[in-house]
This record gives sequence, C-alpha cells and structure tokens, in this order.
Amino acid sequence: MLSFTLGFPPSLNSYYKKYNNRIIISKAGKDYQEQVKLLAMGRPMSFVSKDRLRMDMLVYPPDLRHRDLDNLLKCTADSLQNAGVFPNDSQLDCLHVVRCKKDKHNPRVEVTLSLFEMEDVLCS
Repeated sequence: MLSFTLGFPPSLNSYYKKYNNRIIISKAGKDYQEQVKLLAMGRPMSFVSKDRLRMDMLVYPPDLRHRDLDNLLKCTADSLQNAGVFPNDSQLDCLHVVRCKKDKHNPRVEVTLSLFEMEDVLCS
C-alpha cells in the first residue's frame, strides 16, 4: 500500500488545452504533474506492470463549486503515472472517490494505492 497527500488538481478543462488541432497538457497540467513528481520522489515504485490496482481518493475541495469528481480522477491518475508511481493508469481496476468537506486553507486529494484482488469482488 502507498499513500500520498497531493495538492488539489486542476479541472480537466484546464489540465488539457488545444494547440494546432492537437490536445496537449497545459501549463497548469504540467505544473501539477511536477508537484506530484516532487512528492513521489524518493519513494520506490511499489507496483509493476502486471499488478492490478485499487485507488482510493478523498477529495477536499477549496470551495463549494460544482465539480465532476471523474475529472479530478483523470488528472490525478495521469500525474501519478507520470511520476512513476505505477507504470500505466490502465492498471487501475477499482476506483473509489469520495468528496469530503471543503477545506479552504488546505484543498487536497488524499490517495491510497493498493493491490486489487478480483476475488474480493462479486462480478457475474
């Protein structure tokens, strides 16, 4: 298991931008990726490409604006992958995201990554 407390991610709309008919990561997105990379430095990658993963996120927004949690999920997963925490975000088989109370002074995302065991889930 691996846990991180990350800054609050940019919205998906500001994470990407269109440039010459291509979608690229914006300056805000690159800045966020760099912040995540700095937080992840010094921690050995605990997961390899064959691992199936579960990601739990507690989201503490800075205010009460309406936000789609799935937009925050994409930015966070991409940034963790970019930081080398896991090889590919396609390894995430179980996602659990909870919007917590706002925290104007310390908006953040608390992330816990662990191995996912399919046997623990009832799928038919």
